[in-house]
Amino acid sequence: MYKTELFHYKEMKVPLTQISDYIVRESEVIRRYNTLKKPPILKNIENWLKDWETVYNKAAALNLPDITIYRPQRDFLKAIASINQGFTDNRSLLLKDAIRRKEPYDTILDLIKQFRNRIGLIQSTKDGSHSTFATLQGEQQPRGSSSTASKHTERPCLCGELHPFRECLYICEALRPSN
Repeated sequence: MYKTELFHYKEMKVPLTQISDYIVRESEVIRRYNTLKKPPILKNIENWLKDWETVYNKAAALNLPDITIYRPQRDFLKAIASINQGFTDNRSLLLKDAIRRKEPYDTILDLIKQFRNRIGLIQSTKDGSHSTFATLQGEQQPRGSSSTASKHTERPCLCGELHPFRECLYICEALRPSN
């Protein structure tokens, strides 16, 4: 009898160890996910975005309910609201519209990529390091003068972003993503 109980114990020990390991991994991923729901520190936005991608992929591999339907998109948009309210408002409206119409919406990884691109555009506009200017016969425009193109980029749109009205997803429905 002792040998049969020992045999059954050894058979059960492996699955119990695997379950225990899964619970530990699950708890760690959920803890990291909940930490990411807080706004990032402005200096570490890129690392924070990479963490979102990593944690999301791990949660997906574990089939966690925390990342089902549109929960990660909502959590991500809430977290970035303090950084870029215009982007958040725009994407939240598109998400709500997709949910209402029962249509697919961008994945969280797509949303992170879009936000990363938006932040890159805003930062390059603010520091001016990526500006390109045309010259007339090789001469630069005097520093004090401004061209009409630069006046348009300096005015904020109604949505709060720095772009012309014709490029706004709020105003121009044709520019909105189909999904």
